[in-house]
Amino acid sequence: MRKARATSGGVSVPFLFSLLSLQATSTLQSSPPLSSPRTSPTQIPDRRPAPNGVLDPRLGVSTKPATCATCGHALATCAGHFGYIRLQLPVFHLGFFRATLAALQCVCKTCSRVLLAPEERARALRALRAPRAERAARAAALKRVAERCRRARACPHCGAANGPVKKVPGSLKIVHDVWAGKHMAVGLAGYTAEFVGAAAANEALAPHLRRLADDLHPLRALALLSSVPDADAELLGLAGRPEHLILTHLPVPPVCIRPSVELDAGGAGTTEDDVTMKLMVIIDVNDIVRKGLAEGAAVPALMEHWDFLQVQAAMCVCVFFGWVGGRGGGGGGGQE
Repeated sequence: MRKARATSGGVSVPFLFSLLSLQATSTLQSSPPLSSPRTSPTQIPDRRPAPNGVLDPRLGVSTKPATCATCGHALATCAGHFGYIRLQLPVFHLGFFRATLAALQCVCKTCSRVLLAPEERARALRALRAPRAERAARAAALKRVAERCRRARACPHCGAANGPVKKVPGSLKIVHDVWAGKHMAVGLAGYTAEFVGAAAANEALAPHLRRLADDLHPLRALALLSSVPDADAELLGLAGRPEHLILTHLPVPPVCIRPSVELDAGGAGTTEDDVTMKLMVIIDVNDIVRKGLAEGAAVPALMEHWDFLQVQAAMCVCVFFGWVGGRGGGGGGGQE
């Protein structure tokens, strides 16, 4: 949570940086939803922006003759308008991945309550709500809460077992090792006994039974974080609800900051910004996931497309914020 002050008309006005909620994303300016799975962002041969595409006229304009379909202004006076892509399945936000991991480490994976006993919870809330508490004192209180929750192996509210929550190396995946520790040996033996028949029929299954873990995929993480009570969410140190860490709607930046450049040679194509190219891929993959859900596609194929959607969303964040190549939007893609 970050607070700052702005000056307006000689008056200092405080404002707060916080997580962007679903409602804020979908109502930001005109916010047209983009869902057109096209291989080109423009219509051939007149090269008009495709409706509901990544260059939709409601997002603003990038050329002088054009007029914005939202505000009716030209390039010189239109600042552009955000849109959004409604993802068919949620994905982790790369920029908030560490915060998402920390939040999942602090809550019960069964009842979504913070893993603190009632007296510890009350003491932590008093420390955070103290009117004269400085930033260092609040940070220390939140650190104590996180350390205590990570050491908890049983929920003090529902009694469910909780283990270490870790990131899978080399991927954007989070697992809950609920069977970790010698104290869970009896429970693990009872659980794996249910798969004796399956392991006898499939020899490849037996080695995996010794390293079972609970997959906290984005859909599961969204459900857990959405169920966290408001009072417990305060103990996570977030400026907003914890479920807003998960991407369900991907904001699309205005066209004016990722302009489409027309090619002079032949006049039959455009050069698109890197962000525009990545958004096109996301829309296409999102449409494949939508069709797979509607048609009942095989689970392995659907999971593969979901993983690809996660990777593309993470790359889009990297490109937009300039984490790849030193700056975002280098104009690297060509469209015919």
